[in-house]
Amino acid sequence: INGSIFFIFQIVLGINYLRMKSSVALRVVEEQEKALLDVLTDCPNRRAYEERITGLRESELPRDMSYIAIDVDGLKEVNDSRGHEAGDRLIVGAARCIKDSFGQTGEVFRIGGDEFVVLIRCGRQALEERVLAYKAATEKWTEENGLPLSTSCGYACAEDGTDGLTFTELARTADRQMYREKAEFYQMNGHDRRHPLPNS
Repeated sequence: INGSIFFIFQIVLGINYLRMKSSVALRVVEEQEKALLDVLTDCPNRRAYEERITGLRESELPRDMSYIAIDVDGLKEVNDSRGHEAGDRLIVGAARCIKDSFGQTGEVFRIGGDEFVVLIRCGRQALEERVLAYKAATEKWTEENGLPLSTSCGYACAEDGTDGLTFTELARTADRQMYREKAEFYQMNGHDRRHPLPNS
């Protein structure tokens, strides 16, 4: 009898040990996943982005690979004039519009305070249509939320190059276009990052 009790005791201990190991492993996985997500927007963060593009930098890109660089306009001005809570709302709003417009077939990353990147497989015509739909989504968000959600957007497709663009060329092309659009925004609005927007 004592031997049977000891055997059952060993089994119970073993089961509890396996449960404990499973629980610890699950927590480790959860922590790893959290480390790759931006808390505010629930988008993959810069670390996740860097891990994702490692392979893309080293291999030939598919012809339909596209890169979109998006930057929220006037975030500092909103933070200064309306508070950081309003600024956070802008970032969350931008993330929502980006994910709604590109997230079903693309990968959306928040790589900085007001910077997002989308990696998506589609040709130039389809991409331009999606970008127009995205800009319409930001205008709708502005109307519904009473905050000026404006973003500068640049994009490039691997097919734009005669022999196809490398990932680095793709990113640089998109970034240059995004910065040109941002310069136009500040020129049209008659202010820059050093001069806050008035309260409305």
